[in-house]
Amino acid sequence: MVQIIVDSTVDLAERYRSAVSVVPLTVNFGGEEFLDGVTLTKEAFYRRLPESPVLPTTSQATPAVFQSLFEKITRAGDSAVVITIA
Repeated sequence: MVQIIVDSTVDLAERYRSAVSVVPLTVNFGGEEFLDGVTLTKEAFYRRLPESPVLPTTSQATPAVFQSLFEKITRAGDSAVVITIA
């Protein structure tokens, strides 16, 4: 089986999210760090945006996060296609 891996920048309807593996980006609001879609929902992001004295920044997932997911997939005997914003 071929699994699809995307990062959290994907604009995918909720009903399809269970069919893919989503790797979250890191979102920073000043000194606070969140995982996109895990510890910070879209609603919370947009609520915080006008209230924050600093603009948020993002960071891509680390290679280690992807490697861990690749290992899990290959242990299951599957392969993967990765689609990211970069």
